[in-house]
Amino acid sequence: NGGGDGRRNSLAIAITALAAMGVLVRLQSVLHASYGEPLTDLIVLGAAISAYSLVYFRSRFVSVSKGGHRVVIGALVLVSSLGWAAREPSIYPSHLSPFQTAAAALVVLAWVACVGDTIVRLWVASRDRPSVQRARLRTMCAALVGLTLIFLFSGTAPTMAGAPSSQILIQILALAVVPLFYVSFSPPAFVRRGWRHREEVGLGDAVRDLLLFSPSRQELGARAVRWAARLVGAESAFIIDTDGTILATADIATTEAETLWRNLDPGRRLVNLGGQPEQMAITVPLPLERGEGFLVAIAGPFTPLFGSDELIRLDRYATSITASLDRCILTERLAALEKTKSEFLNLASHELRGPITVLLGYLSLAESGCLGRFELPMEQALPAMTLKARQMGDMVEQMIEVARLQEGRLILRPKPSDLAQLAAEAIESVRPFAGAAHPVVLERPNAEVPVAVDRDRITTIISNLVTNAIKYSPEGGEVHCKVWFEHDRAAFEVRDHGLGIANADMSTLFTQFGRIESNENAAIGGTGLGLYLSRHLARMHGGDITAASEIGRGSTFVLEVPLLCPDQLESHRGSARGPAAGSTAPLAISYQLQQSATPLPQAPSG
Repeated sequence: NGGGDGRRNSLAIAITALAAMGVLVRLQSVLHASYGEPLTDLIVLGAAISAYSLVYFRSRFVSVSKGGHRVVIGALVLVSSLGWAAREPSIYPSHLSPFQTAAAALVVLAWVACVGDTIVRLWVASRDRPSVQRARLRTMCAALVGLTLIFLFSGTAPTMAGAPSSQILIQILALAVVPLFYVSFSPPAFVRRGWRHREEVGLGDAVRDLLLFSPSRQELGARAVRWAARLVGAESAFIIDTDGTILATADIATTEAETLWRNLDPGRRLVNLGGQPEQMAITVPLPLERGEGFLVAIAGPFTPLFGSDELIRLDRYATSITASLDRCILTERLAALEKTKSEFLNLASHELRGPITVLLGYLSLAESGCLGRFELPMEQALPAMTLKARQMGDMVEQMIEVARLQEGRLILRPKPSDLAQLAAEAIESVRPFAGAAHPVVLERPNAEVPVAVDRDRITTIISNLVTNAIKYSPEGGEVHCKVWFEHDRAAFEVRDHGLGIANADMSTLFTQFGRIESNENAAIGGTGLGLYLSRHLARMHGGDITAASEIGRGSTFVLEVPLLCPDQLESHRGSARGPAAGSTAPLAISYQLQQSATPLPQAPSG
């Protein structure tokens, strides 16, 4: 990887110079004064070359400014000059003058400072890196520490280093340093897999997040591309959309990514980008629904060689990215469709409300005789026309309420009310829909059933439930309604003897536009909005609607809402009256139901 950027070359020069210094020191100890001065000059020169090569090596990872390079070169020239000025045939400490000792110490300190700076900078740079890069940098730091120990031990204490035990220790250090340098530059695939083992948990969470999260495609792409770069230890990455534009980037400017993409061949998976320092890139196709996109990961100074292992991992991850982006497109389409549907409901319902109101007004005038006398067939048709117009009006009101609900504009105005009285009024309002074949019976307590509800919305719920009981009992039969309460809840129950609902269809019952189709109810009209709206209204009141049914034996629907206790009822009444109003004694609640149910008046048949 370093042929073009000189990283390996500079480290090789540093190690070679260091090894030459060790050989020269041993020669000088053998030859004594014969060639002392030239050997000392070469030792000092080797130290300077080794120190600067390590600084240059570090600058290929963590940049060093031009000014910093000049300072290092100046300091090494100065220290080397002092070393040459103080040179002597022998380097043994017992034979050195104070000036020579100081000069030798400065040479050693300069070398240690250069390698120590490299170790510290690389260690600090590793802290926020992905696991593979972090492990590589810290392995390199460990190798440099071993190199420093070898230098200090063999270069500054040659007599001690000549002992057999010291030789063994130095050889062990040297044997450990070589594989550490190798692994830090080109770690094998199995080593990289071990390093990123802990990161696999985070990757699993990231993939799950991609598959479940549904933001915009740009935001999802930004999340995906960051993990793609981290996965293979790339310096940067970007995603190309199907139209050739940049969808998301990580640690690279959009303009730079566009320029790089124009110069890449999408057909090549591993590309050498050249440059100084030399870079590599992986290109992985993304077969999206709209066309083919691409994921590009770019190597950096801390990146190991890209190979088959990185390519396989990025290919697997690209599958998750493709599925996530396609799902995001589908989600956007569904959201747009839902928005269009809601806008249509809102527009259609508001446009229909006015004409239906006018139609109902004229039908009311016609029935009251204000528009004169009609022929008998017309008079007989007026009730049916009024009934159908009211049904249409109810449908429009349901559509308006559903639109408000979906837009978050549906507001409840709860007031203390008697659920039994509301039930009686609601049943009375649907009386025209019930014929002689559908007697409606209401069973209610002797006293109030106090609840805090929006009266109009609760009346709508009860009307929907009773109307459905009538509609889905085509062969007739009693519709039995009952108001009851226990503990902290009040309930309205309606039971019919109609068609019934299969267990498999119960999940469709309360969904938007959810109609259960069968041969028996094919002729029964409806929008599928009534129960959907009713359940949402009930839950907004803190209650719910439940259903139980059996095919051919009818259905039972129960509306439940919180029951007001006497203290709560008094509080509600007090807030409604205001501070100046007088007090009212708490309501006495009776738990005894009527012994006999009273049928409501029915519309004449026909």
